[in-house]
Amino acid sequence: PNITDLASITRAARELRAKYPNSFFGFIGGEHSITPALIEAFKRPAMGIVWIDAHADLRTEFHGRTDNHACAGRNSLQYGPIVQVGIRTLAVEEWSYLKSSDRVKAHRHWSTQARDDIMALPDEVYLTVDFDGFSPEVIRAVGTPEPGGLYWEQVMEILETVFRYKTVVAFDAVELCPNDADIASSFTAARLVYKVLNYHTRFAGDR
Repeated sequence: PNITDLASITRAARELRAKYPNSFFGFIGGEHSITPALIEAFKRPAMGIVWIDAHADLRTEFHGRTDNHACAGRNSLQYGPIVQVGIRTLAVEEWSYLKSSDRVKAHRHWSTQARDDIMALPDEVYLTVDFDGFSPEVIRAVGTPEPGGLYWEQVMEILETVFRYKTVVAFDAVELCPNDADIASSFTAARLVYKVLNYHTRFAGDR
């Protein structure tokens, strides 16, 4: 998407939010570059962001574009602090930024510290899942696969933590590259979206 496309995504999401004010919204990408545009539509005075991904996406620009998917995390920081889980590839500028800023907490693994950082976020959070945050053993059909990564049970623990203790204002799931020779990846991605809805329904009445 380009900047004009992203603005139209924000407008469309705002229209949906206004039309269905009591609904829980999920969006399926596409590139991770859609995430800042969606968060703009659901922003709150105090909001955190839970970010599952193999990549930090904290570049200021990539290939001459500030709206590239490699910049999605950096572009989302204006809306609130971010806790990332599954991160295992960083550019030099991203590593430098992480060392100098307390706005992003990046974790390679799901751990006690990662959980504590999520718990420290504001009560309302936006959830974004890049499918390459999973190990390729779980979901292989992604645009930028990386060795290592999260397993299904770990992601379910993340979702349970987020939905049990936070109010998720909306979510997206991005970066699947469907492949007819790899139906398992598409099925698992669809099941992830189903489980997000399941956790929302399970815990919505408890908050």
